[in-house]
Amino acid sequence: MVKISTFSRHFVFLICLMFSSGLWANSKEVTLAKDFVTKLLDLGKLSKKHDADSKSRAKEIVKELSNGVDFEGLAAKSLHMTWQNTTKAKRKEFMDTLQGMIEEVLFPKAHKISAPLNEIEFSLHPKNMKRVKAKTRFETEKQGEIIEKDLEIDLIYSNAGLIEDAWIEGELVSANLQRQFDNALKKKSFDQILTQMKSKLKQKKAEDVEPESQAVKQPETKKSATKKAEKVQKSESAEPAEGAEKIEEPELPLDESTSEDVE
Repeated sequence: MVKISTFSRHFVFLICLMFSSGLWANSKEVTLAKDFVTKLLDLGKLSKKHDADSKSRAKEIVKELSNGVDFEGLAAKSLHMTWQNTTKAKRKEFMDTLQGMIEEVLFPKAHKISAPLNEIEFSLHPKNMKRVKAKTRFETEKQGEIIEKDLEIDLIYSNAGLIEDAWIEGELVSANLQRQFDNALKKKSFDQILTQMKSKLKQKKAEDVEPESQAVKQPETKKSATKKAEKVQKSESAEPAEGAEKIEEPELPLDESTSEDVE
């Protein structure tokens, strides 16, 4: 029987740890994470261009990014108990809407990643081989100034190789969404929240599509300028109807209104 010394056992353990942490191993998950982040960076660059080819390629990249995400699992975690008590048709409707919001709101935030790919560090979590950490830099606004801050994103992969969740600055995306939905469900029904999500998504898509008729702006006449001013004045002075209540919407992580809360 071959005896292994204490030193040898520790040495073997160290080697295994280095492999498991991704220092010597180029794991499937690290490769997937690099590919995902590369696409995000490409999308960020394309978002600054407005020609037809760039917009077309951006749509293709968004589709490729979505193909790497388990939206059904993320939707189920986000709704928690509500998901279990919802019909299959409503689940599908919610999942598709959540996917659309992530595609329209979260993915485009990639243009704020300021570090190039070769400066982004990727590593496996030492205790979870399905969790890949990406350390980068992110542009954010603070007191009217654009500043850079370090950003850590942990992508958590399923056995199927899809992103099932992510840690962003110490909080799970699913937990962030679940908290927001739970708060919203205290005031509104699931159907009301879903309706508003769909409305917000429709509005966002409409903003992204500039009609050709508006591509070339016509000179503003004195008459049209007067009407425009009257319309603005009327909208500013309008009071909400008595008893009217604004439906609060769940916001995606890293949205403008929540970025300062993520530390």
